[in-house]
Amino acid sequence: MKSYIFIILLFSTFFLGCESFLSEVPDDRTELKDVESIKALLVSAYPEGHYMLQGEWMSDNADDKGTWQISIYPQMQGEAYNWEESTTNDYDSPTKYWDACYRAIAAANHALEAIDNLGNPSELQPYRGEALVARAYAHFMLVNFWGKHYNPATMASDLGVAYVEKPEKEALVLYTRNTVKEVYEFIERDLTEGLPLLRDNAYDVAKYHFTKAAGAAFAARYYLYRGDSWDKVQAYCTEVLGEGTGYKDLLRNYTQNYLPVSSNVIEYMKLYTNYGEPAILLLTNGVSIWWRAESFSRYGLSLSKKNEIFPDNDPVCGGKLIYPIYGAAPTYVLYKSYEYFKNTYPGSTTGRPYVFCVAFSMEEVALNRAEAYTMTKDYDKALADINLFLSTRITSYTPTSHTVTLEKIKRYYGEQKNGIELDPWYKDQIDADQMLVLKYITDLKRREFCSEGMRWFDVKRFNIEVTHKEYGTQNENILTKDDPRRLLQIPVTAVSYGMEPNPR
Repeated sequence: MKSYIFIILLFSTFFLGCESFLSEVPDDRTELKDVESIKALLVSAYPEGHYMLQGEWMSDNADDKGTWQISIYPQMQGEAYNWEESTTNDYDSPTKYWDACYRAIAAANHALEAIDNLGNPSELQPYRGEALVARAYAHFMLVNFWGKHYNPATMASDLGVAYVEKPEKEALVLYTRNTVKEVYEFIERDLTEGLPLLRDNAYDVAKYHFTKAAGAAFAARYYLYRGDSWDKVQAYCTEVLGEGTGYKDLLRNYTQNYLPVSSNVIEYMKLYTNYGEPAILLLTNGVSIWWRAESFSRYGLSLSKKNEIFPDNDPVCGGKLIYPIYGAAPTYVLYKSYEYFKNTYPGSTTGRPYVFCVAFSMEEVALNRAEAYTMTKDYDKALADINLFLSTRITSYTPTSHTVTLEKIKRYYGEQKNGIELDPWYKDQIDADQMLVLKYITDLKRREFCSEGMRWFDVKRFNIEVTHKEYGTQNENILTKDDPRRLLQIPVTAVSYGMEPNPR
């Protein structure tokens, strides 16, 4: 199934109403003539926008806390919470993120063309690799928000997004909306070619770029979301973590470094995205109000959601959890971000808010490997990763008291029937024990990545049903497993130029 769209220059030309990325680089590309100019261009090959607000407010992490608190961009936030079609172009809106991804893709494509024009020399191979992997990443994020989740039974006809592979040089460009199957195949192709070319010493500030570890973490997520290549997930995760469990010092140590603090909270807010944190594999930076919205919004982490996601003790291992949560009913925050305001010019009182985002982390890699081991019934290895992870999240952790076993997981999720129902496309291919361990890992991820927007991807890939309540009423808005609202709607301007919208 294909649909066509005419786009003037770039998607961003329509969505932002400002100069497109193309206007920043001359059509003859004379500026892209050496390593330094291409390195500079690739800084823009990462989305300069964020998905945290959309991912959190659409997921089951969010609650309606009432109208007592004034929200920033209330219309945009209400549309996210109620899975309504976006009608704004505000910071953190779907349209902004769509545009940010395609601008990043444009930068990657310009870099690739310039490298080819220079004869594809050896000194530019690391940047060719970065451009390919960055292009794959932006498309991966797009298809996971605007397309259905990967499912071998339907992906050949499910509409994905346009996979753009060439710089725009014409005023009118004919695009095709590729299927989910095609988009995933193109992503795999770019990853396969790009990953071996990455070199960590090619960057001045490595964690702002796809290093070999960050690239492997992305590849692991890609194959995990596919659900049909567990051996590849394990291999890519092990490339980052190493064999066994010798990577403890690379995990965030909550028991030592992230204890709740009552003084100098500003410095604490900066800690989670601090470049020196060993757990961070890739940081992205973009215009965002997420830091403000998390603290001042009608929607978010309420008292009931806090208790649901962050019980005092881990229900399986029994140890006391140490995640630092600030605030009081009805609003709680985790302070995983901090806003850096960039003035329009020196002395100006206007400007744009910027927030850093942890795109990939050691914690995600560790839990992804545990999930992949579970899917191949390597329970000893899965539990080893789980227990190492918990040892940095449990107060006074001791193996004697807190070791998670398969029997403990089966007792809590099986005998006591706890946990949210998961319904991945491969559900019929796994047994009861695998499903119970999968539920536990999914709960660990929900807790670990709360306020980072990551829960939405698990909602989609596991077909989790979400219920959003309306404050002060008995009204409930239910997102069922087959609800078409699981797909963000194609931006209105793209639809007006001919792109087929997602069904509603």
